[in-house]
Amino acid sequence: MLIPVFTFLVLGLSNIFRMTNDLQIIQKLGFGHTSSIAMVWFRKVPTGLVANTLIANAAQPILSSLYVLYNGLFTTIASAYEWQSYTLNRKGLRVSEKPRGKQRTSYFLSLPYRFAIPLMILSSILHWLVSQSIFLVGIQRRSILEPEGTSNPSWAVLPSEFRCAFSPLAIIMTLLFGTVMVLGIVVVGMLRFPTGVPVVANCSAAISAACHVPDSEDGYETSISEVQWGATNDKDENGDIHCSFSSLPVTFLKNGNWYR
Repeated sequence: MLIPVFTFLVLGLSNIFRMTNDLQIIQKLGFGHTSSIAMVWFRKVPTGLVANTLIANAAQPILSSLYVLYNGLFTTIASAYEWQSYTLNRKGLRVSEKPRGKQRTSYFLSLPYRFAIPLMILSSILHWLVSQSIFLVGIQRRSILEPEGTSNPSWAVLPSEFRCAFSPLAIIMTLLFGTVMVLGIVVVGMLRFPTGVPVVANCSAAISAACHVPDSEDGYETSISEVQWGATNDKDENGDIHCSFSSLPVTFLKNGNWYR
């Protein structure tokens, strides 16, 4: 999505610099200022209110859809990080229903607040920048009338028109914020988890396997207690060590051992 935005910026700047040689024009136009040199012109430009309103706000639903995808990526990363954290710290399970015992509630915004709040702030700023990048303007046209035999001209009001104007500075800021958000998800996605527990994502089979507690434990009591994932004291007939959540002490996995 950054590529078409950059393309529109180049086209808009080329039209502006054909009309003026002032290199500070981008700063002078600022945010949301109307100027005849920063108008969106087409061969068959619509002049109606509804058509130009749709054009000015066409990017907003696209941006909202991208935020949903962006938020989904962060939700997946945060879920994987929390899964990994159960190998480092003993804590209660996070449940969507009413917590019991040591269980914890799910996040109100589906993400930890340290992720959700900055994302909401960035999304709000980006939506505002997009609204300042291209916006609706109304044009009131007038014509000078000079009746014969008088030197006092009068003004005739012509039908008003609507156009879309753009702000190069706001578009540049939108590109910068968009680039920062793309780089942010790339950097976060490259971070390595600190432990060796298998990443299960949303695989219910792998999650179920990790929840098969040893025979020496009561599954219900374990589910409402503070638990930790690791190697338990339970072994099968082949000597393979059982790995799962447990309310009892567990150990980290070691190279050379067989686990199940």
